[in-house]
Amino acid sequence: MRLIQIVDMLNNLFEDVVFYPLQFPYNTEGTSNEAIVDVVNGDSRGKSKTDDLQEINIQIMTRSKHPSTAEELANTFITELHNKTNITSDGNRVILIQAQNSNPFYNGQDEDNFYIYTTDFRLLVE
Repeated sequence: MRLIQIVDMLNNLFEDVVFYPLQFPYNTEGTSNEAIVDVVNGDSRGKSKTDDLQEINIQIMTRSKHPSTAEELANTFITELHNKTNITSDGNRVILIQAQNSNPFYNGQDEDNFYIYTTDFRLLVE
């Protein structure tokens, strides 16, 4: 499963949030309904013909002008995605999604003074 397929899957699961790959676009204003996704460990190129399962670790980053707004969205991802099973998206079947932490991690502020929170997830894909 490729990064852009993961982004599409998340955009379908959370219709009120816009997910972007790798970084926030320059033309966004930092609304509370944006997040970015990156593959932090694992292989997002696709499974080989001999592999049955693919393990992908992703990080979702939220940002907001107020820290509680960014943290709340990150907590929503943990609540909604942890132990989610059997998601079919773009020809891929995600067997299991597990949150790797029970709370979002505060990463400080970026150069535009947005508060940043991250959450890590493990995906098992068939």
